[in-house]
Amino acid sequence: MLVPLGWQLPATKWLLYSGYLSPRLLLDALVVGINGAVSKRADEATLIAGVEQLLAGRSFFCPVASQALRRTPVVEGLTPTERHLLEQIAAGKEAKASAAALGLSYKTVLNTMISLRRKTGAESMVDLAEFARLQGLAPGR
Repeated sequence: MLVPLGWQLPATKWLLYSGYLSPRLLLDALVVGINGAVSKRADEATLIAGVEQLLAGRSFFCPVASQALRRTPVVEGLTPTERHLLEQIAAGKEAKASAAALGLSYKTVLNTMISLRRKTGAESMVDLAEFARLQGLAPGR
């Protein structure tokens, strides 16, 4: 919903107000142009501070959102094996095909997938593929 509104109202400042501020949600929201985020668990003063900061032209991320963003790794923080596997996942390859393409054992690929999910906060392979896309690792980039 933010994407169409953002196109229609480009000067509008967007504050995400959600009870669930996962790293993936925040990454997706940043891509479409949010200027801040506040957890529904935050007190009223935090919400007001967020609105005031946006009105003043600044961004604002409550402590819950800031912590979630700190848990969001950048590609540079991944091992070479994790990065190569993430490229395979972004290309839609399954574990066995990735193992063959990278010259790794199937078990190594599975363990690396577990590591990637832990580091990215991804709950599924789809989440990992989305993370790779947001980081510019998708095919054709």
